[in-house]
Amino acid sequence: SQPNCTNALASLSVFSGTLNEPEEIPGLAHLTEHMIFLGNRKYPTPGDFDDYISAYQGSSNAMTDSEKTTFFFKIQDSNFESGLN
Repeated sequence: SQPNCTNALASLSVFSGTLNEPEEIPGLAHLTEHMIFLGNRKYPTPGDFDDYISAYQGSSNAMTDSEKTTFFFKIQDSNFESGLN
């Protein structure tokens, strides 16, 4: 525990990147990266997750390279656990 720390961060890497794409669908890994943020059961509308994170002075992003795709976010420490859902 760090009493002066007000933010928490999380990162998740999936070991699948551009090298795993079928030749006939270039860009599939990067497209999938973006689609993850378009909605899910908890945040069904595009932008819902980003709105939640932003409401608690946070931010989120992702990146795809040749071997992996990584998603990450920052949020106020007091809202970290709910942001993991």
